Amino acid sequence: MYMMDEAEIRNKISSLVRDFFELKKSKKFTFGKDLIQYSGDVKDENEIDASIQTLLDGRLAAGKQVESFENEFADYLGARHCVAVGSGTAADLISLNALQNEHLENPMRKGDEVLTCALNFATPMSSILFNGYKPALVDTTLGKYTMDVDDIEASITENTKAILAVHLFGNVCNLDKIMKIAKKHGLYVIEDCCDSAGSMYDGKMIGTFGDMGTFSFYPAHQMTTMEGGMISTNNENMNYLLRSLRMWGRALPCPYCGDDMGKSCKLRHNLNIGNIGRYDLAYLFINQGHNSKLVEVQGAFGREQLKKLPNFNEIRRDNFRETVKALRPYEDQLILPEAEKNSDPAWYSIPLTIRDGAGFNREDITNMLKEAKIEFRYLFTGNILDQPAFRNIEKRIHGDLTNANKTTTDSFFIGCYQGINPDMREYIIEKMVGFLEKHKN
Repeated sequence: MYMMDEAEIRNKISSLVRDFFELKKSKKFTFGKDLIQYSGDVKDENEIDASIQTLLDGRLAAGKQVESFENEFADYLGARHCVAVGSGTAADLISLNALQNEHLENPMRKGDEVLTCALNFATPMSSILFNGYKPALVDTTLGKYTMDVDDIEASITENTKAILAVHLFGNVCNLDKIMKIAKKHGLYVIEDCCDSAGSMYDGKMIGTFGDMGTFSFYPAHQMTTMEGGMISTNNENMNYLLRSLRMWGRALPCPYCGDDMGKSCKLRHNLNIGNIGRYDLAYLFINQGHNSKLVEVQGAFGREQLKKLPNFNEIRRDNFRETVKALRPYEDQLILPEAEKNSDPAWYSIPLTIRDGAGFNREDITNMLKEAKIEFRYLFTGNILDQPAFRNIEKRIHGDLTNANKTTTDSFFIGCYQGINPDMREYIIEKMVGFLEKHKN
């Protein structure tokens, strides 16, 4: 009996994966019956075959695939370093944790304030609180849905030590003003880019302006590794620290002083190993860390997704542009989204806010979308202080958060992701325009 060798088996598996996706392409979509998702993963035989081949290679834990993915993502951003972690949540948590590390020249302390926006997601806020910091909240701007930069400087106190700038819904914060304010007041800046991989500001990728940038590869985002996240930084010391923190706080071989971990090293290990001597680095812990890593199959999957990310984002931009253009005549009913000046967002979604006196409420229009099988969501948390988990936290608020409150009651978003084809987009526009025409004043 003939038995295939390994190469033949691998080729057979690849062929069957291709056949599977060809079969999926033949499925017909029925408008009004099948759901048009607001977002989701878009993959083909390349991601699945790369993942299977990696599993067949035998290594499960992070190895060459994850390392290559980190390097390729850093090249894509134009960042010096990228560190893969288990999720966007972990990216925020570990980045903020890194800022209080004793190896930094000016570490943060528990109780220090982190300035962020009241319109947010649970992850940034929880990451601030889990690290023992105090959130200081400013309002959002309707239409842009990022932090109101005109409120930032007025809200800074002697306890403010960092800005967590969340590029929400793919839109970009005014990084020019944020970085100038941060430099003036000596503040750290973390860019939360979890919704916004591929968004640009002033010709550069976001995630490269602040001390660190955080990314999520959850399936709803611009690209996916199933779950997963990334931290970008241009600081070599921070790169070493982040890699240690994601691996239990373990000591890692230093590119400058090797295994000696000398106090004079340019990476400022500041170690006092004491009587532990020249310990096995695998069990030498120089930080109080976490366990948050990608596995090899995710690295392989992510490398294939990254090849498609520019095209994915062009589809998102096109869907966004055409949908907003069709809604432009109805600006007396809806506040339409707008990009920050000098930015080119890779839109996560199309955020919309119902104007006062529009003649309908959010439930009216979202019920129509439900009946039409068009998926939608509210603007994440709205004013996050209205959420049960965050009502009683210790915080400081600047102003009355009028716009954030408005998003809680009157805002929602629809999709523009790469899985929405032109026919789906036209169907969404048709239903939206039909509703708005019906409710014209």
